[in-house]
This record gives sequence, structure tokens and C-alpha cells, in this order.
Amino acid sequence: GAAFVGGLAKPEGGVRPIAAGEVRRRWIGRAMLTQDRDEIAAFFLARHQVGVGVLAGAELAYRVVDLAISAFDDDTAAALFDCANAFNSVLRSKIFAEVRRHFPRYLRHLSLSYLEPKNLYLKARQGETILAERGVEQGDPWGPFLFALVFASATEIVAPILRDRTNGQGLLVSLLDDLSIVAPVPILI
Repeated sequence: GAAFVGGLAKPEGGVRPIAAGEVRRRWIGRAMLTQDRDEIAAFFLARHQVGVGVLAGAELAYRVVDLAISAFDDDTAAALFDCANAFNSVLRSKIFAEVRRHFPRYLRHLSLSYLEPKNLYLKARQGETILAERGVEQGDPWGPFLFALVFASATEIVAPILRDRTNGQGLLVSLLDDLSIVAPVPILI
């Protein structure tokens, strides 16, 4: 699909490509996600993710972490992790593997925009292109869903380890690329 392409200068040098997909494709994607909202919310809640399909997910994450900190004893702390440049870094091969595994009915639609890398043309550097092979498109309604789908594969690994080490007393919650863990201090160190 066609995309509007722009670029933002990175503080450390270079260009961060921004691509916003075709409007019609985005409308169809939004409709598909809206139709399956309950299934999507249940899928992500089971994987500790409140950033997709969950009404007021940011407030929920804050309140759950706050309650966990106050409910546990004084030897408890919270560790907060924010994945830098996460939405632009996720591998598309991993996106398609996770879609195929959990939501195969979306493969055909998503292959229209994410299967093949796109050339991003830079206005500031006429004739120069960047090949977009990673990440999700800016403004694409699928972006948070696709990122969270890949991120969930990581939380599926971390959650049982946390549960085992804390005898079920730890908390793991993610809001898209922000991960919060509440557990006894020795576990976090």
C-alpha cells in the first residue's frame, strides 16, 4: 500500500523514518480491530498487556502497580522499564510469526502493508532512500496491536519466572513498551 513518508532527525544523528499508510487500508484495519476488540483485550490481558483493547489501560496499569506496591510489605519495590525506540525496532519476521501463531485470519490484510520492505524517500536528501524493514507504520491502527503481539512473547517468558521466584506474589504489567514489575527487592536486584 501507498504511504506518506517523512523523517525526523535523531538527536544522535541520522534520520528516523516515519511512514503513515494509506487511509483506506487504515480504516479497514481499524474496523477489523474494533470488531474483534473483546477477543483482543482478553488475549492481551492474559499476557499482562493493558495497552491494546483495554479501556483506560494506562490508568489501569498505574492503579494496579500502585495497589501492589502498597499491598506488599516494606521489602517490595517496583522496577519500571521503557523499551527505547521499540515500535521502530521490532522485526517484521517476528510480527508475522506471532500473527500466524495467534491471529492467522489477519495475515492477508497485514501482508499488504508489512510483508515487503518499502523504500522511504528522503526529501532532504534527494534521490536517497532508506529501506523500511523493521517496525510498524506511524499512525497505523495495527501498530500497537502488532508491537504488543511481539512484546507478549517476551512477557510469556518472564511471567512464569517471576511467579516461581515470588511464589505468586509478584506483579508484571505492560503498557505497550513500558513494563512494570513489582516484587521483593532481592528478586529485582
